[in-house]
Amino acid sequence: PDPLTIFDSQFNPVSGLPVGQSGSAAIHYVAQNCGTATYRYYVHEEMITASDSFYTYDLGKYYTILPSVTRWNLDEFVKELNAKKVQEGFTYNSGENEEWETVDSLRTLIKEHVDSTFEA
Repeated sequence: PDPLTIFDSQFNPVSGLPVGQSGSAAIHYVAQNCGTATYRYYVHEEMITASDSFYTYDLGKYYTILPSVTRWNLDEFVKELNAKKVQEGFTYNSGENEEWETVDSLRTLIKEHVDSTFEA
C-alpha cells in the first residue's frame, strides 16, 4: 500500500478520512471511538531502516548514518566519538519505540528549543 494509507482495526484500507500528509510517515487508523466519527491516529516513522544499518553507528545519545564511502578516516571517527556499529538489520522506528512524548513534554521542548514565548 501507499505509505500514507490508513487502515482500520482489521487492517483494511480506509478512504475518505481527513488526514494530512507528513513527509514519508505512514498514518494509520487506530480506533473508532464508540461508533462516533472521532478517530485516533498515530504517525509511524522509520528513521533508520534495515538497509541503513550497514552504515549506522550508535553515538550514545544519537545515531549517525554515514555515507558508504567516507572522506575521512573511519577508524579515527569511531575512536574519537566512541562510535559503536549497530547490528546488521538494526532499525529505529516509532513502532518499536519505548519512550513517548506527551503533549506537555512537547510543549516544554518547544519552549526550550524553538520559542521561549510559546503558550498553548
